[in-house]
Amino acid sequence: MVPRFLILVLLLFLPSNSYAQVTLHDWVVGGTLKTLAKVYVKTSNLPQLKSKYIKKIENMKVEKFSRSYKKFYMLYEQLPNDLKQKYVFTDQSTKSDVIEVIDKINKKDLMAIINRIPGEFIVKQAIKYSPQSQNQLPAQPHAMFLWRSIIQRI
Repeated sequence: MVPRFLILVLLLFLPSNSYAQVTLHDWVVGGTLKTLAKVYVKTSNLPQLKSKYIKKIENMKVEKFSRSYKKFYMLYEQLPNDLKQKYVFTDQSTKSDVIEVIDKINKKDLMAIINRIPGEFIVKQAIKYSPQSQNQLPAQPHAMFLWRSIIQRI
């Protein structure tokens, strides 16, 4: 029993190098982030969130909307085809098109979307948008002093 547990723990903490195949790391991390997203959807006030983002899009300048939409569309193109068939966006959607989709969506739809997004896609995006790891950050004297004092107390 203990060797299986040890192997499972080791597999969970090994970073994945390839996003072409689903690894245990991608499955666990992607599943965890999906679960957090589902909890957020279930506990949020969806009508209030929808109105907030609809107002935000309505008040956005056309140039800013275009930049933001291009970033969204680049991610959208990478999603599975079955997901893109139900929620269709074109490369030249307007504010009113996006607002219409936001207005129609409900919690059940959001849960279905979350379930269909592959774990490796989520992990890839999380790595892309996450801050640098501590071993890549430049050493800061104050942080090092604080860290050394914590280590000495232990």
